[in-house]
Amino acid sequence: MGKTTLLFQLLQRWKGYVHSAFLFQTQCDSRELIRYLLDDLGLKSDGEDIVRMHSELNDFLYRETKAGRRVVVFIDEAQNLSDTVLETVRLLSDFEAPDRNYCRSFWRTAGAGTAVVASGLAQLRQRIAIQARLDALPAGEVVRYVHHRLRVAGYEGSGLFTPGLWS
Repeated sequence: MGKTTLLFQLLQRWKGYVHSAFLFQTQCDSRELIRYLLDDLGLKSDGEDIVRMHSELNDFLYRETKAGRRVVVFIDEAQNLSDTVLETVRLLSDFEAPDRNYCRSFWRTAGAGTAVVASGLAQLRQRIAIQARLDALPAGEVVRYVHHRLRVAGYEGSGLFTPGLWS
Protein backbone atom coordinates (compact mmCIF):
# COMPACT_ATOMS: atom_id res chain seq x y z
CA MET A 1 0.00 0.00 0.00
CA GLY A 2 1.70 3.13 -1.23
CA LYS A 3 5.15 1.81 -2.16
CA THR A 4 4.90 3.03 -5.75
CA THR A 5 3.49 6.32 -4.45
CA LEU A 6 6.66 6.70 -2.38
CA LEU A 7 8.75 6.18 -5.52
CA PHE A 8 6.80 8.89 -7.34
CA GLN A 9 7.31 11.20 -4.36
CA LEU A 10 11.05 10.58 -4.54
CA LEU A 11 10.99 11.26 -8.28
CA GLN A 12 9.25 14.59 -7.62
CA ARG A 13 11.83 15.60 -5.01
CA TRP A 14 14.71 14.76 -7.35
CA LYS A 15 13.15 16.48 -10.36
CA GLY A 16 15.70 18.88 -11.80
CA TYR A 17 18.57 17.13 -9.99
CA VAL A 18 18.61 13.82 -11.83
CA HIS A 19 17.58 12.51 -15.21
CA SER A 20 15.37 9.57 -14.36
CA ALA A 21 13.59 6.67 -15.96
CA PHE A 22 10.71 4.82 -14.31
CA LEU A 23 10.31 1.21 -15.41
CA PHE A 24 7.21 -0.66 -14.36
CA GLN A 25 6.89 -3.26 -17.11
CA THR A 26 9.05 -5.89 -15.46
CA GLN A 27 7.69 -9.04 -17.06
CA CYS A 28 9.97 -8.67 -20.05
CA ASP A 29 13.18 -9.93 -21.59
CA SER A 30 16.50 -8.05 -21.60
CA ARG A 31 15.97 -6.50 -25.03
CA GLU A 32 12.56 -5.17 -23.98
CA LEU A 33 13.95 -3.79 -20.72
CA ILE A 34 16.67 -1.85 -22.56
CA ARG A 35 14.09 -0.61 -25.06
CA TYR A 36 11.77 0.54 -22.24
CA LEU A 37 14.72 2.26 -20.59
CA LEU A 38 15.77 4.07 -23.76
CA ASP A 39 12.20 5.13 -24.46
CA ASP A 40 11.70 6.47 -20.94
CA LEU A 41 14.95 8.43 -21.17
CA GLY A 42 13.69 9.95 -24.43
CA LEU A 43 16.17 8.13 -26.63
CA LYS A 44 15.50 6.57 -30.01
CA SER A 45 15.47 2.79 -30.01
CA ASP A 46 14.80 0.61 -32.98
CA GLY A 47 14.25 -2.35 -30.66
CA GLU A 48 16.10 -4.68 -32.99
CA ASP A 49 19.83 -4.39 -32.42
CA ILE A 50 20.78 -4.87 -28.76
CA VAL A 51 24.36 -3.76 -29.43
CA ARG A 52 23.14 -0.50 -30.95
CA MET A 53 20.77 0.08 -28.02
CA HIS A 54 23.61 -0.52 -25.52
CA SER A 55 25.82 1.88 -27.45
CA GLU A 56 23.07 4.53 -27.51
CA LEU A 57 22.57 4.12 -23.76
CA ASN A 58 26.31 4.28 -23.04
CA ASP A 59 26.69 7.46 -25.14
CA PHE A 60 23.75 9.05 -23.34
CA LEU A 61 25.05 8.12 -19.88
CA TYR A 62 28.49 9.48 -20.77
CA ARG A 63 27.02 12.81 -22.02
CA GLU A 64 24.86 13.19 -18.91
CA THR A 65 27.74 12.43 -16.57
CA LYS A 66 30.05 14.82 -18.44
CA ALA A 67 27.37 17.54 -18.10
CA GLY A 68 27.25 16.90 -14.34
CA ARG A 69 23.83 15.25 -14.33
CA ARG A 70 23.03 11.97 -12.59
CA VAL A 71 20.93 9.27 -14.22
CA VAL A 72 18.74 7.17 -11.95
CA VAL A 73 16.64 4.22 -13.10
CA PHE A 74 13.65 3.34 -10.91
CA ILE A 75 12.41 -0.23 -11.30
CA ASP A 76 9.02 -0.93 -9.77
CA GLU A 77 7.96 -4.55 -9.12
CA ALA A 78 11.57 -5.72 -9.55
CA GLN A 79 10.69 -9.13 -8.10
CA ASN A 80 9.14 -9.95 -11.51
CA LEU A 81 12.48 -9.72 -13.32
CA SER A 82 13.96 -13.01 -14.50
CA ASP A 83 17.56 -13.86 -13.63
CA THR A 84 18.59 -13.02 -17.20
CA VAL A 85 17.01 -9.57 -16.99
CA LEU A 86 18.51 -9.04 -13.51
CA GLU A 87 21.90 -9.67 -15.06
CA THR A 88 21.11 -7.04 -17.69
CA VAL A 89 20.24 -4.58 -14.92
CA ARG A 90 23.46 -5.45 -13.13
CA LEU A 91 25.40 -4.73 -16.30
CA LEU A 92 23.94 -1.21 -16.32
CA SER A 93 26.24 -0.49 -13.40
CA ASP A 94 29.19 -1.41 -15.64
CA PHE A 95 28.62 1.85 -17.53
CA GLU A 96 31.18 3.79 -15.55
CA ALA A 97 34.24 5.99 -15.57
CA PRO A 98 37.23 5.26 -13.32
CA ASP A 99 35.91 7.70 -10.73
CA ARG A 100 32.12 7.24 -10.88
CA ASN A 101 29.15 5.24 -12.11
CA TYR A 102 27.15 6.72 -14.95
CA CYS A 103 23.90 5.15 -13.83
CA ARG A 104 22.29 4.28 -10.50
CA SER A 105 19.26 2.09 -10.06
CA PHE A 106 16.59 2.14 -7.39
CA TRP A 107 14.43 -0.98 -7.10
CA ARG A 108 11.14 -1.57 -5.40
CA THR A 109 10.11 -5.14 -4.66
CA ALA A 110 7.10 -6.63 -2.93
CA GLY A 111 7.03 -9.18 -0.15
CA ALA A 112 10.04 -11.46 -0.23
CA GLY A 113 11.11 -9.83 -3.48
CA THR A 114 14.49 -8.72 -2.22
CA ALA A 115 15.52 -12.32 -1.69
CA VAL A 116 14.12 -13.26 -5.09
CA VAL A 117 15.88 -10.35 -6.79
CA ALA A 118 19.28 -11.30 -5.41
CA SER A 119 18.89 -15.08 -5.39
CA GLY A 120 21.83 -16.83 -6.94
CA LEU A 121 23.32 -13.65 -8.38
CA ALA A 122 26.34 -12.97 -6.19
CA GLN A 123 27.64 -10.14 -8.39
CA LEU A 124 24.27 -8.43 -8.17
CA ARG A 125 24.10 -8.79 -4.40
CA GLN A 126 27.53 -7.16 -4.15
CA ARG A 127 26.22 -4.07 -5.95
CA ILE A 128 23.24 -3.47 -3.69
CA ALA A 129 24.38 -0.52 -1.60
CA ILE A 130 21.29 0.03 0.54
CA GLN A 131 18.39 -2.22 1.45
CA ALA A 132 15.40 -0.91 3.32
CA ARG A 133 12.18 -2.54 4.38
CA LEU A 134 8.82 -0.97 5.01
CA ASP A 135 7.07 -2.78 7.82
CA ALA A 136 3.30 -3.00 8.04
CA LEU A 137 1.55 -0.06 9.67
CA PRO A 138 0.29 -0.56 13.22
CA ALA A 139 -3.50 -0.97 13.48
CA GLY A 140 -4.06 2.62 14.68
CA GLU A 141 -2.06 4.00 11.74
CA VAL A 142 -4.07 1.86 9.31
CA VAL A 143 -7.31 3.35 10.64
CA ARG A 144 -5.98 6.91 10.28
CA TYR A 145 -4.61 6.13 6.80
CA VAL A 146 -7.89 4.63 5.55
CA HIS A 147 -9.90 7.57 6.93
CA HIS A 148 -7.48 10.02 5.32
CA ARG A 149 -7.73 8.26 1.94
CA LEU A 150 -11.53 8.29 2.19
CA ARG A 151 -11.52 12.06 2.88
CA VAL A 152 -9.13 12.64 -0.04
CA ALA A 153 -11.52 10.63 -2.24
CA GLY A 154 -14.40 12.87 -1.16
CA TYR A 155 -16.14 10.69 1.40
CA GLU A 156 -17.89 12.87 4.00
CA GLY A 157 -20.01 10.32 5.87
CA SER A 158 -19.52 8.72 9.24
CA GLY A 159 -17.13 5.85 9.97
CA LEU A 160 -17.49 2.88 7.65
CA PHE A 161 -15.83 0.30 9.86
CA THR A 162 -16.83 -1.32 13.12
CA PRO A 163 -14.77 0.01 16.03
CA GLY A 164 -12.17 -2.56 17.08
CA LEU A 165 -12.12 -4.16 13.62
CA TRP A 166 -8.47 -3.16 13.13
CA SER A 167 -7.13 -4.23 16.52
